[in-house]
Amino acid sequence: ADRLGVSVLLKGNVTVIAEPGAGPVHLNVAGNAWAATAGSGDVLSGVIGALLASGLSPGEAAAAAAFVHARAAGLSALDPGPSPA
Repeated sequence: ADRLGVSVLLKGNVTVIAEPGAGPVHLNVAGNAWAATAGSGDVLSGVIGALLASGLSPGEAAAAAAFVHARAAGLSALDPGPSPA
């Protein structure tokens, strides 16, 4: 984040959001395997974009989106629905 001067989100079991300079580093430990489903990163990017458009800073948008994304994955894991035929 410092070297490039941008906010960085590293999605994983523990998602890390780093801001450049003396900005905070956010850790989201709510992740699980459901967040690794194909296309979920696209959803995460869309949520970040929507939060940026609403006026949040890049770091705040990334941290909030990561939390919501992980929470949605956790709820999906509780009721995955029917198995594909």
